[in-house]
Amino acid sequence: MNITIDATEFLRGLRIADARVQRGARRGMAKMLAHLERLSKGLCPIRTGTLAATISGDPATIEIHGSAIEGRIVAGGGEAADYAIVQHERALHHTFPAEGVYPAKYVEQPLKSEARRAGETIAGEIRREP
Repeated sequence: MNITIDATEFLRGLRIADARVQRGARRGMAKMLAHLERLSKGLCPIRTGTLAATISGDPATIEIHGSAIEGRIVAGGGEAADYAIVQHERALHHTFPAEGVYPAKYVEQPLKSEARRAGETIAGEIRREP
């Protein structure tokens, strides 16, 4: 005895659900990249503004691989590359008007402190997907 079940509609529904999850995840990651860019620029040492201008959370960097989503915050490109590394690690010779001193790790700190928010933001955008 054989049973044949046509799963075409079921499988189609799974593909639609996957596309919705990916759209929501991309939207949530784009929101987080913009948020992390703002926070990083706020912590970045500023002498001329060149370094802060290189910080970018470009949504074009978002990639989805299976269940993982990745986006990139880039800082210190071009002429500011060597300077960015030193400043990120040690934050030398700069003062922060409100706090007195700029912290080191101006990109890393927001990535760590906002990790939970990132997950919540991405999950929220997935839930909002129709």
